[in-house]
Amino acid sequence: MTAYVVDSSSLIRAWVEAYPIDLFPTLWDQIKGMVADRRLFIPEEVVKEVRIKDDGLRDWIAVNGQNGVVPSDSAIFQEVQAIVNKYSGMVTPGVNRGQADPFVVATARLWKAVVVSEEKDDGSMFQRNKLLLSLSSRMPPTLRSRIDTSCPNSF
Repeated sequence: MTAYVVDSSSLIRAWVEAYPIDLFPTLWDQIKGMVADRRLFIPEEVVKEVRIKDDGLRDWIAVNGQNGVVPSDSAIFQEVQAIVNKYSGMVTPGVNRGQADPFVVATARLWKAVVVSEEKDDGSMFQRNKLLLSLSSRMPPTLRSRIDTSCPNSF
C-alpha cells in the first residue's frame, strides 16, 4: 500500500483554502484514517511550521495526527544532512517557511513514501521542487516530464 509524507504547504492549503474542515469533514476523517493506518506521515518539522499560525490545524494535528508524526531522529538527520549538502539552496537561513522541506524529502526516502506538496514553480524554487518531485518513484508521467533528467535521485 502506498504511503505518503505530507508537506506543510499541502496541509495548510487544504485546511485554509481548498478543503476547510467545516465544509469537508469527511475528507478530514479520511485523512485521520490514513494517519491511523500508517499511510500518511507528517515530519516533526512540518508540525513546527504548522504551529506558527493559529488557525486550528495545529490543534487538529495534536488530536488526530499524532500517530503520523515522524520524529526527527538520527536517521532522518543523516538523510537531511546529505540532502542539504547536495542541495544547499533547499533551505534559506532566517526564513520561517520551507525549512521542513529537507525533512519531508528525507522521511519520504527512508519510508519509501510519496511526497505530497503544494509548492509551485515560481522560478526561484524550481531546483527545490525538482528534488521534491524526483524523489517519488511513483510519480505520474505528467509530472516526471517536467523534471530535468540531470537532477540526481540519490545522494
